[in-house]
Amino acid sequence: MSLCVHGFAFADYEEGLRAYVEQDFKTAIEEWSAPELEQNPEAMFALGVVYMRGEGTTQDQILGAEYYEKSAAMGFSSAQYNLGLAYFNGKGVVQNIERSRRGWGIDQCTSPLVGFSPTTLSPVQHSRTSSPPCSMMMGVDRCRTTLWRNTI
Repeated sequence: MSLCVHGFAFADYEEGLRAYVEQDFKTAIEEWSAPELEQNPEAMFALGVVYMRGEGTTQDQILGAEYYEKSAAMGFSSAQYNLGLAYFNGKGVVQNIERSRRGWGIDQCTSPLVGFSPTTLSPVQHSRTSSPPCSMMMGVDRCRTTLWRNTI
């Protein structure tokens, strides 16, 4: 039986997260792929990570980017960040620096990407109360997150 909070079945997501931490990636994928989690941005983000990295499955960066996009469209900042990174590096999508900037929400930032070395976030690293993606970047200040769903 799943516990629903704000319409999301977090019990299955949490079970997948536990399996992921224990490196039981196949179980994590099974949990996060449950039909009731299709509208859970955390589960879609987590599936994006495992497909991008090939953890417990064949690496499929195109599918990984599609999961990031689903999660990002639901406003999930960690997915917006990783999707921006995918566009920055051309992983699973055609490289597009402008879209990466929008994914990171730095259209309105005052600082350039000078010296920035982006790192992919994992399901363990993100939090439900994480800062806007742009605050994770070195040298970026005074910015506002752009809603990714309005740019795709």
